[in-house]
Amino acid sequence: MSPQLQEEFAREALPVLTAAVPRTVCAIGSEDPQELVQEALAMACQAADALEKKGQPVPLRSVCYYTLQRLKTGRRNTSSGRTDVLSPAFQLDGNGPLLSLGSPVTSSKA
Repeated sequence: MSPQLQEEFAREALPVLTAAVPRTVCAIGSEDPQELVQEALAMACQAADALEKKGQPVPLRSVCYYTLQRLKTGRRNTSSGRTDVLSPAFQLDGNGPLLSLGSPVTSSKA
């Protein structure tokens, strides 16, 4: 990321994301709102850097908007898979709570 884009990012995107993430993104499980802000910053930086490398204009407000949308749907910087049981997206889909392997197994057969 160029120094100019870094300055614009710090001036425009940083305040937007730090204010919006705790209000709009629900923390899933043990997620902390401050960790979600860091996730948002990392995701927005990656998106802005990719646009800059392609030679395209970098609309930081749009980058912030789509970063927030990704976070709301359970996507995170590390993984966006919905099949991982520890993924926030898996839990947002209503796939049920996680159970301990040490919990007793009950049979539903009569």
